[in-house]
Amino acid sequence: MSTDAAQDQLPITQIPPRFKFVVICVLIITGVCLLSNIAIALFVDAPNEQVKDVMKVLSAGFQLGFGTILGLVGGKAA
Repeated sequence: MSTDAAQDQLPITQIPPRFKFVVICVLIITGVCLLSNIAIALFVDAPNEQVKDVMKVLSAGFQLGFGTILGLVGGKAA
């Protein structure tokens, strides 16, 4: 079973620093939205309308951030 050395090596994907920066920023923003939403849900006993609106915005921020991460990673893998 002899194989070529060229077939054994996987192609090396170069990830530019700007891409890493964008992914890290999106991860941080997504994490902050998620943790803030969880904290509000745990520590606010009777949320008023303003708090509910903030929770909706944080939830949307998390969902958008998660979709962005999937898109960035999926686009880089393709």
